[in-house]
Amino acid sequence: MIAIGVICSIIGLGTLCWLLFTFATLAFPLFVAVSVGIWLSTNGMDSLAAVLLGAIAGMVTLGVGQLVFVMAHATWLRLLVGVVYVVPAGVAGYYAALRLAELGPTSEVWKVAIAVVGATAVGVTALARLAALVPTPVHNSQSP
Repeated sequence: MIAIGVICSIIGLGTLCWLLFTFATLAFPLFVAVSVGIWLSTNGMDSLAAVLLGAIAGMVTLGVGQLVFVMAHATWLRLLVGVVYVVPAGVAGYYAALRLAELGPTSEVWKVAIAVVGATAVGVTALARLAALVPTPVHNSQSP
């Protein structure tokens, strides 16, 4: 019976960490969704409609960001869109990893080191998810 409890705890903790990691990589669209939903709710809109419109705003933010990142030919524009998506994801990853590191009896140096590794992992993953749709250039191997 104890083994089943340990296995279920590990599966549950793994699922929660996966959800936390996924939400951290999508920090900017999630922030937009929550902000729009709260703004609509405080300005007199029905709660269900505010949640739905907030979710739509978050999805549109993610879609437009990916579209601009894919279609932009200017490096500065891609860099700007990347920063807008990666910085909030890195901050969310830092604080999520810091709070998870505080669960164990480690020193402050190790907590910050774990948090920096978490922020880096989440930031790189956010950039990879944003750049997943960028087409690779086709090089012609034949010389004229």
